[in-house]
Amino acid sequence: MKKLLFMALIGCCMLLSCDDEQNQRSFEMLYIQDFTIISGLNTIETHVFEFDITTNFQNYLTEYNITLDDIEQIVPNLIIMTNVNGNQTYDILSRARLFTAKEDGTNEFETAFSEPVPNNTQYDLQLLPTLVQVKEVLSEDKFKMRMKLNFRAIPPQSIDTRLNMTFQAILKE
Repeated sequence: MKKLLFMALIGCCMLLSCDDEQNQRSFEMLYIQDFTIISGLNTIETHVFEFDITTNFQNYLTEYNITLDDIEQIVPNLIIMTNVNGNQTYDILSRARLFTAKEDGTNEFETAFSEPVPNNTQYDLQLLPTLVQVKEVLSEDKFKMRMKLNFRAIPPQSIDTRLNMTFQAILKE
């Protein structure tokens, strides 16, 4: 019985010691952008917040010891807007859309959205990622991000917002 238990323990150890890199078929690329939604924005226009973001793409390639050719696709995974001060809920929004594009503005894709924004939204708003593939955009040194917001009520105070964007890079088999 002790021999059988010992063999089972060795078998488990061997299975658990598999090289994670060998099994890893994807990795996450994280980008964070802070911006301020100023008070008094109207409910008629679409308000656009635009930023240039450094991709650090070469660092990701180096970290995972891969090349661009090893990546099959890059897709949006998790996009969350957070009110860092907790002073105003996001239920004043009627629509939120995130677009990514090359630095020169070409190849613009809708990356994530929330439409309509739920009435019970608090200090975090999770956007739904689209099925768009953004490998061509994120493999550059920089990319452009546009957050387009529509309001159902005028913001009574400024909202310091942190946008956390996670993209999934899927490797070829």
